[in-house]
Amino acid sequence: MADWGMAVLVLREGLVCGSDTNAVLIDGQYRLNGSVLVVDVTATVPPGVALVQGAPAQPTTYQLPIHAEFPLDRIGTSQPTLVQTPAGPINTLLRKLRDLTV
Repeated sequence: MADWGMAVLVLREGLVCGSDTNAVLIDGQYRLNGSVLVVDVTATVPPGVALVQGAPAQPTTYQLPIHAEFPLDRIGTSQPTLVQTPAGPINTLLRKLRDLTV
């Protein structure tokens, strides 16, 4: 383990929008494929931010495409899902905070 992190994402009407605690912006799309949540996002990493995977901070903003598939039965459990990214792997735990209401 290189480090740990936390992000808050909003998933609504097929779109993903969020940020982690280091101001990495996460934007993209999601869909359900049977019992799997499929996510395709772009992480926009600001200058000076090191990533949890151990990637060192860079002097300029850059983007990472991330594809992930999360079994729905793991959401809310302590069983991680391994997500492979261009910067390295992330063991990910998903928790649903609540449904959105208008």
